Amino acid sequence: MRATSEELRGQAVAANGVGDYRRARRLLARAEAAARAQHDLEGLTRVAITGALTALELDGREAAERTLQEAHEQARSLADPGLMLRCAVQRAAIAARCRDWDEVAAVDPAIRPHLADLRPFEQAAVHINSALAHIGLGDPERGRAELVLARAVAATHRLPLQETKATHNLAWLDYLDGDLPRALVGLRAAHVLGSPDDSRVAIDLAQVLAEAGLIDEAEATLTAALTALGRRRSAIDRGDILIDLAQCELVRGDLTAARRHARSAALGPAVQDRRGRQVEAGLIVDLIDVIRGRHSTRGTFPVPAAGDALGQLALRVRVEQALVDGDPTLAARLVRGVEPRSGGLGPKLHTILLRARVADAQGEPLQAERMMREGARLLAGARAASGSLSLRAAMSVHARRLADYDLDRVQDRSPTRLFTAAERWRAGSMRRPVEIVEDPEFSALVGRLRQVRAGGPHTSTADDPSLLPRLEAEVARRSWEALRADTDGDVIAGHRAVAAELARTGTILMSFHVRRRRLQRVDLTSDGAQLRDLGSVRSALDLAARAAADVRDLGAMGRIPGIGERVRAGTRASVERLDRVLLAGMPRGRAFAIVATQALLSAPWRMLPGLAGAGVVVSPSATMWLQRSRAGPGVEDPVIALIGGPGLGQAARELDVARRVWRRAAHPVRLRRTGRSDHVTTSLRDADLVHICAHGRHDGQAPLMSSLLLADGPFLAHELPSRPRASHVVLAACAVGQAEVGVGDEPLGFAAAMLARGVASVVAPTAPVDDALAEEVMVAYHRELATGESASTALQRATADRLDAGVFCLYGGDWRVR
Repeated sequence: MRATSEELRGQAVAANGVGDYRRARRLLARAEAAARAQHDLEGLTRVAITGALTALELDGREAAERTLQEAHEQARSLADPGLMLRCAVQRAAIAARCRDWDEVAAVDPAIRPHLADLRPFEQAAVHINSALAHIGLGDPERGRAELVLARAVAATHRLPLQETKATHNLAWLDYLDGDLPRALVGLRAAHVLGSPDDSRVAIDLAQVLAEAGLIDEAEATLTAALTALGRRRSAIDRGDILIDLAQCELVRGDLTAARRHARSAALGPAVQDRRGRQVEAGLIVDLIDVIRGRHSTRGTFPVPAAGDALGQLALRVRVEQALVDGDPTLAARLVRGVEPRSGGLGPKLHTILLRARVADAQGEPLQAERMMREGARLLAGARAASGSLSLRAAMSVHARRLADYDLDRVQDRSPTRLFTAAERWRAGSMRRPVEIVEDPEFSALVGRLRQVRAGGPHTSTADDPSLLPRLEAEVARRSWEALRADTDGDVIAGHRAVAAELARTGTILMSFHVRRRRLQRVDLTSDGAQLRDLGSVRSALDLAARAAADVRDLGAMGRIPGIGERVRAGTRASVERLDRVLLAGMPRGRAFAIVATQALLSAPWRMLPGLAGAGVVVSPSATMWLQRSRAGPGVEDPVIALIGGPGLGQAARELDVARRVWRRAAHPVRLRRTGRSDHVTTSLRDADLVHICAHGRHDGQAPLMSSLLLADGPFLAHELPSRPRASHVVLAACAVGQAEVGVGDEPLGFAAAMLARGVASVVAPTAPVDDALAEEVMVAYHRELATGESASTALQRATADRLDAGVFCLYGGDWRVR
């Protein structure tokens, strides 16, 4: 039996809904033929109304409006109010797709009195289009109310497509409100409800990920959506994706790629049908040209009104151009029109950067300094709602230009100001311990991942090789949704407070930073500060990478007869070369705090000859070192927890000796020779010192998947509890001291995650370590620590005159028993 015109049109409506516009056109052609064969004028009108949306996606807005106008005239000739109503509904839908919010608002009053005459899916569409118009015109609360109505209609009548759209747009509102974790939850729910190829959900999810600083994840999402579009040829979505890819590359700093994507979008026919998006693409090109010091092509594109988002972007581009042209007076006049709280985190920080540059250009350095502090506070506030370590760290990417400018503007002033400027943007996600809201579903998901990694029953990946990577990806995605349970404000250590602690502890602090591709070091003592230029940062990082590779070889082959000595000699030579660069002209002292930058955080600091015989603490920031050193030392009557993992022959001896050492010092000890994940979590919550002897794994691609192997499987960094009681943790586990360091010197890894969750002080190796060596070092370390020595001194004595033992490093702050 042949399908009727109405059945075919219904299938076309569904195809439009999932973005399969070419299939919709084929179905509509058949529906039109069937209607003509039956001389069904009403059916022909309905086909034309549906076809207007298909024409928009495939041929542009002009073709869509022409098709809809023909349908409207036919409906009027038939004197059919129902068809005329549906023409109005489709006109609003086309306008909403083109972001013509004024047109949607103009059409909506003609629809509202007849809402009950529409079918449920049409009612939901009216509510959604109206919501988008209210949001676009600056009334998000009315928009939210309309979306709630749309979702209720869709849920009542079991309309998954409309429910997906409503849920998706409610999540977008959460994003606009700055609630990134909740937005990610909503977008994930929309993705589950809808089609996996839904490009609109993918596009909005990518924008939220980019706002969170997760640029790689945003680009992967957009690229997958662009590939999916190859089957459906939605030119409008293609233009949107290209613009968003340009924004991602702009944030990343790849101006060439950003300009290429933006120009492709600006010249695309579908974007030209949506004038606002064409202007946005052109303005991105202009901004990139100005950043490069060229004259922009802003005359090519009309400048929108200053009150909307595009107008704000246009104003910021013009301020940049005025500064490049050396006209601070014009720049100052223009910047007054830029709304300081307009847009997301990126535009707000861009505005602060422009105000600071204008202030400096007009000889007002104090005002520029206030702008720098405001930018740092804004970034800290954006992090505040999230309990995700990766998301909090990633947000620093939005402050890249602001941080670079902060260093540039104080370069010729005192070293203490340079120290303060570098500290302001360094490892900001770790200044306060992050307490998260417990999520049972996430805990269950991580438990499932642990079982699969451990090869437990019913978890074989032989039949499904994608199971493990899918679980790992889902754990990472769900971790971004973690909500923060506390709202502590941001604190940045000033050089005076740091200097006072240096004087109290007899420590010298060496703070490294990068300025214009040069590695620099500020040596801060109780007496003052000195700046040293150490040369090309690329050369220093290459030396550090070579040294790290040699240290890994030393751990793996250092005790093999005939090979070990050659490996040892090569390692010694590489760390000496690194020492000559990093520690050139270093002050003399017996205790050092190292505030490293980029990949230097994982360098083998305690192997460097210049630090031989000294106590060394390595920290992501001076602020963390100050906080943890004040809080860590002097723990009275500590509770000790000792935990062992499987597959280590020396673990039992190491733990037994450590237990005897601490019992002789009259401290309570809890020993778990066969530790499980719940033992680690419990010990971190109710002990002061936790020692874990287990196989360790650092995951360079997904650092929060780094793990310790326990009896019930791998214990992931994702599982670490927040606000632990434990103030000192010793990880006798290969390589878990390593970290992947992103923009803003934000480290991610197992030891770094412990510091971020609130542990004051962590000992961990930066590379694989021989089991027998680890046992020797750890036994000696506990003996020293139990006498009341500081952790830095105890580690120095436990590893003295042993090159390979230098892989163990103390992170965060110092610690001792009182």
